[in-house]
Amino acid sequence: MKTISLAPYPGTLYVARNEKEFQHHLKKLFQSEIQDQTGNRGSFWHCGAICLVWARKDSLLHELTHVALHIFDYIGLEPSSGNGEAFCYFLEHLYNKAK
Repeated sequence: MKTISLAPYPGTLYVARNEKEFQHHLKKLFQSEIQDQTGNRGSFWHCGAICLVWARKDSLLHELTHVALHIFDYIGLEPSSGNGEAFCYFLEHLYNKAK
């Protein structure tokens, strides 16, 4: 499991290595369960500014985009403001830390 600070924005991102680890931490962090992930290439879960993802390599960017969009919504910042520059830098930061 990787733990990534979302600074300069609030929150923490947890990146599970596989679905089993995701399910374990979903229960531990959020007291939740997702039944039958068969066929899924990844998943994203959040509560406030705490985010949890797992993804196969080909869908990591997809799941991290959910994280970035959620955090921007959480802080009230439009992802497209300033030509989307802050969003793009944030997403690039997440990807480089999570891969």
